[in-house]
Amino acid sequence: MTYQEGDEPIIEIVRPLQISTQPWGVLRLIYTLDILQKEIAASREQIRNEIKGMIYRSVLTALLFLGVCLLTHDILKEQVLAISEGKTFELQCVNRTLTGHSKSML
Repeated sequence: MTYQEGDEPIIEIVRPLQISTQPWGVLRLIYTLDILQKEIAASREQIRNEIKGMIYRSVLTALLFLGVCLLTHDILKEQVLAISEGKTFELQCVNRTLTGHSKSML
């Protein structure tokens, strides 16, 4: 049974104590829940921080993957178009300028 004693939550466990056939009395254990509640709050805060970290890492990974896809898009597009038109080409190095235009260099 849990209840408040003063301003502190406690749990009380009461069990009859019997040896052989003779009742010896009652075993009464009282525990404070204050420490337990502090541990639960600390665990919840730690879980919350872990979840935030996982979300940040997931978003960062997705953005990095998207960036790699966008950067390689032009290179692959030019090569696929050249193959579909039957043109032969050599491996080219792409130089990107700040405006986003690309120049092919041999």
